[in-house]
Amino acid sequence: MLALKPYSRTAVQEIASAKSHYSADECWVITNSFFTEPAKRLASSNHVRLVDRDQLIDWILTLKKKTADVPPIQETPRKL
Repeated sequence: MLALKPYSRTAVQEIASAKSHYSADECWVITNSFFTEPAKRLASSNHVRLVDRDQLIDWILTLKKKTADVPPIQETPRKL
């Protein structure tokens, strides 16, 4: 399960409930901001993975470095 939500405890509660309801193996909450301390504690006790702004930036920069030498995909023109 994956949720792209604001950084509050409510988002963690929702995804933790969904994990149980859908018998998911893992669940993540991803934000382009940061998580509150109550959200972090709740995530820890419910085995919810939190990904915040810093982690997203790190992933993007890592991916950018890995793909720097990969040539872009050339699209073929479509005939109408």
